[in-house]
Amino acid sequence: PLGSEIGTEPFTDEAVSAMTAELESDPPQPFDLARRIRVFSSKVRYVELKVFNARIGERRVKLSSELLGIVDDDLKRRVAGELRAPSELLGTFRVGVETAKGIREQDVDSKWFQGERKRIEDEYTFLISNYGRLVFRTEWDAFKAETERLERNLTAYREALLAAADAARENFVARLVEEFLPNLRRNPPRNLARFTRGGPPSEEDLRSYLDTWVGELVSKVLDVAPPRVHVVCKDVAPESVSDEAFERGLRASMAKKRVPHQMIDSLFESGDAVPSQEPRAGTPLGSSA
Repeated sequence: PLGSEIGTEPFTDEAVSAMTAELESDPPQPFDLARRIRVFSSKVRYVELKVFNARIGERRVKLSSELLGIVDDDLKRRVAGELRAPSELLGTFRVGVETAKGIREQDVDSKWFQGERKRIEDEYTFLISNYGRLVFRTEWDAFKAETERLERNLTAYREALLAAADAARENFVARLVEEFLPNLRRNPPRNLARFTRGGPPSEEDLRSYLDTWVGELVSKVLDVAPPRVHVVCKDVAPESVSDEAFERGLRASMAKKRVPHQMIDSLFESGDAVPSQEPRAGTPLGSSA
């Protein structure tokens, strides 16, 4: 005969204590609040749009005090200089910008991409001060498609900038060598004298030294890492759903963007949750998740 499957193990005092401690540290949500959380989470989620290496062409590197012609030890610690990309890389570049309707040729720069990021956030997300941004699940696919286009456009811009950098590199290095050469004539680097048998370095020595040194600096300032657009999303915490300040902030943010009041009210219902579904691209605002 089959043995009993239930009640064969004693419920010890240690087990009771462990269960009690767990309930105290993570108590169950009140029934109405738990249902509200399910309703809320089925319709919206937190989202954060992070863009890395978007400020293309604005990289800077520190200049050595020797290049600046500073010999005073105290001033060396106080005076700092920076090398920026050449002017050829600070303007706009003509690239094929990808849009929802296709490719169009357009002049773009770093500021244009900052505006694109803001447009995407303004169009699809709702900012709640001190909490973050929310996006409707029904608009998730459209939001994600926009961010992926943003990354592809940034990549196209980087390729145009790198091509211009290659064309400008040789002239940029030559100009910098001529700029810094007088300082090195007056104050030759000590380590260079070690390799010129203790005598003053020749003009050829100085130019060769500068070519290498400046070339390394220019490579750093033109080293443009690939841009990356990263979207971080997570569900809304129970604490937020029950927080009056959070609710006021979200209602105000959504009302400002003309979200229908019935849609806003539905977020805070405590009835049965609508089963969550993967959103479809282009689903109208306010349709079922």
